[in-house]
Amino acid sequence: EGPGLIADLGDKHVMFLENHGTLITGRSIPECFLLHHYLERACEIQVAAMSSGATLKEPPIEECLKMAQGWAENRPPPGDEPVGDRDFQAMVRKVEAIDPGFRE
Repeated sequence: EGPGLIADLGDKHVMFLENHGTLITGRSIPECFLLHHYLERACEIQVAAMSSGATLKEPPIEECLKMAQGWAENRPPPGDEPVGDRDFQAMVRKVEAIDPGFRE
C-alpha cells in the first residue's frame, strides 16, 4: 500500500484518504504539525462560511493557482530553519503548562 500512496501523493504534502482522514508529509514532525494546523484551520473556515447561508464568491482558479505557486516557491530549502519548528515548540510548551506529565 505504501508505494501506491507515495505515487498518488506525488510532490504534494497532504492527501485526503476516503474513510481514513488525512495523510500529511513533511521534512519533520514540526513541519507536518504546521501543515495539519493550516489544513484544519482552512477546513473550519470553509465550513463556517458554507454554514452561513450567504452566497460565497470563489476566487478565479488562476488566482488560486498563483497563490499555491507562491507558497511552493517560498518554502525554505532543506537545511534552512525547520518549517514549523517555532510553532511546534510553542504548542509543546502550551501542552506542558496544561499537563506537565503528558510525556509520561
